Amino acid sequence: YNIVDQIFVGQGVGITGMAATNIAFPLTILVNAVALMLGDGCAANISLCLGRKEQREADSTISHALTLILASGLLAALACGIFAPQIVVLFGATSTAYAESLSYMRAIAWGIPFQLLCPAFTAIIRADGSPQYMMKCMMTGAVINLILDPIFIFVLDLGVAGAAAATVIGQISGALIGFWLVYRLRRQLPIRLRGFRPRGEMLAEMGRVAAPAVVMQSLSSFMSLGLNQLLTRWSESAVFVLGAYFKLQTFIFMPIFGISSGLIPILSYNYGSGALRRVSASVRFGQQFTAVLSLSGALLLSLLASPLLRSAFRASPEALAMGAPALRIIALSFFFAGTSIIFC
Repeated sequence: YNIVDQIFVGQGVGITGMAATNIAFPLTILVNAVALMLGDGCAANISLCLGRKEQREADSTISHALTLILASGLLAALACGIFAPQIVVLFGATSTAYAESLSYMRAIAWGIPFQLLCPAFTAIIRADGSPQYMMKCMMTGAVINLILDPIFIFVLDLGVAGAAAATVIGQISGALIGFWLVYRLRRQLPIRLRGFRPRGEMLAEMGRVAAPAVVMQSLSSFMSLGLNQLLTRWSESAVFVLGAYFKLQTFIFMPIFGISSGLIPILSYNYGSGALRRVSASVRFGQQFTAVLSLSGALLLSLLASPLLRSAFRASPEALAMGAPALRIIALSFFFAGTSIIFC
């Protein structure tokens, strides 16, 4: 969502609009990290329980995950709405980009609960062995955002606020479709909220399983925050290059995170049912596929650094001169980064 927003905002608003979406990007990563922790923790626990033939425990896991996500999503949205001025300054907003950053941050805060709910629903669908339904859920929200962005930015002339509104509508749509798909699976994996009581040991187990992934994602957010603060003191073009890099990196690492998320229920189910040979084979496949993807991504970024910055992000000559060599250098780390993601 943030990447698509940046592309359209860059064409319709200019560099201050792109700076606003860059400033919000660490928050997006952080919310995704929490969603990953709850979603993958939920999927792992469901698959483990199903492998052990513990249906009631699998049902209880879903109730725990949804309760936790609703509570954390509402708290996060409230906090972002109230403390948006302090957050955008902390994330490195310059005086020229402050107003646009604040407008974008306050608007996307409304979508945080749905940004958390969608991965939770898709994790449940994935754990049930129906990844094609998960894809429909995720893709629908993204396509709606892609359609609404140019309408809100160019036709209605809403600028950065329009991009944020398109994002929130896309996230709400994805969450609603996810709920509908989970409801269709109610016979296999029913959601039992009547008489529900949270159990500390189950919440702890879900968190323990997903902790490495959430730490990986959160570190990326804090690194982006720190680098924004450093680069703001040097050059606005440098902040722009950093934002463009993180978005390009997301495209390259997205399939690797997909493999990681896909492996979790497979490993959990087979571990729960004692099929350790299949566990080893799955891990080996994940490592090999990740190596191919990360090396391919490094090669593509090295070859296409200048065209990507020029066409997708409308980079200025200064940003292009700074960004192209930087992207080629950092591409050298992709193999090691991809390996770290899959090991976690």
